[in-house]
Amino acid sequence: MPTANSSQPDVLDTLAQQLAGFQLNREGGRLRVQHGPCAAVLAPGPGGSVQFAEPPGCVIGGTIARLEDGGYQKFLVTPSVRVPALAEHLCQIQAFTRRLNAALGVAMLYNQSLGTVSSRYSYDRLRGR
Repeated sequence: MPTANSSQPDVLDTLAQQLAGFQLNREGGRLRVQHGPCAAVLAPGPGGSVQFAEPPGCVIGGTIARLEDGGYQKFLVTPSVRVPALAEHLCQIQAFTRRLNAALGVAMLYNQSLGTVSSRYSYDRLRGR
């Protein structure tokens, strides 16, 4: 999970100042960050760091959909919906992730800089093995 360091006592308050241009909503001890159709949930981590409680994804019906790779197609998945991810969705998630990581001061890893990274990989040819 990506982390960003902060020496402030309330890391979420400091984060809110860094995330100008994002819609912010406190949910208990977590911070939901949204910009356009994408969102993520951040939570305080160990040692004054920040980590993703829910990774970046497209919002479907008020819920952040996780990206799942089916081997032949990527899907946006919520507890109640599974829809094919279009190129537009992937571009939006990648742009949101880059902008959020830049605001947090987190470096992008090599595989993340190439494109979107799925939360789950579910290849149908491997089921039942």
